[in-house]
Amino acid sequence: MKKKIINIAHRGFTQHFPDNTLEAFSAALELGVDGIEFDVQETADGEFFIFHDDVIDGKPIASILADEMQGIRLQGKYRIPSLEETLKLLGYRLILLIELKQVKDVHK
Repeated sequence: MKKKIINIAHRGFTQHFPDNTLEAFSAALELGVDGIEFDVQETADGEFFIFHDDVIDGKPIASILADEMQGIRLQGKYRIPSLEETLKLLGYRLILLIELKQVKDVHK
């Protein structure tokens, strides 16, 4: 039996883009990776966003509303994507390794 090495982009292609951004995920897709790993955080109003750390700009993500998350820019220009945006981009084209970080309810 021949074994295949699976190439997983950890938080996307982060050599040129911030972790867990749509740009990093798109670049990884262009490279032809087999899968992408990303992190999910839940906001105070129960929306899901892709971000590794539990805190951004000194505030716990669990205390931030979705509207506020949508206004945050990484490195002054990169948006923090929602889970919905991320799944629309990646779809069923590759393996998704989703790490649930500070998530209270997945039954939404």
